[in-house]
Amino acid sequence: MCVAVAKYFPGTGWVVAKNRDQDYVPDVEFKDQNHNTVDEILVMYDKKTKYKEGMNHAGLGIISTSLSPIPSLEMDASDGRNIDAALHMSDPAKAAKFLVSKKMTGFIFVFNQDSLYLIEAAKDQDGKGEY
Repeated sequence: MCVAVAKYFPGTGWVVAKNRDQDYVPDVEFKDQNHNTVDEILVMYDKKTKYKEGMNHAGLGIISTSLSPIPSLEMDASDGRNIDAALHMSDPAKAAKFLVSKKMTGFIFVFNQDSLYLIEAAKDQDGKGEY
């Protein structure tokens, strides 16, 4: 079970941490990318699932406690692509709305020093039904 925690510290801001506990052996690397609007983006990239999460130089961070509530969907690279696209934004509210528009599931923290948004979402009927 993946676990994520978030706490606001006065004078510091939001601090977020998680563990990554999946039922496979991950092949993970960290990638440092440059982008013209948010400067650098540092992502944790799982080569097997194509999953990404991380933070950008503008201070926006995104982490998720799961790739999908259904193990067979963990090889769907769309979650990683959507998180990567949201990391090209600087506003956590806009990034959270973007992820919701893509119907991301799981427990997802979208945050910067001052703001934190939690997306809790699933699909019924084994992941194929209503969002």
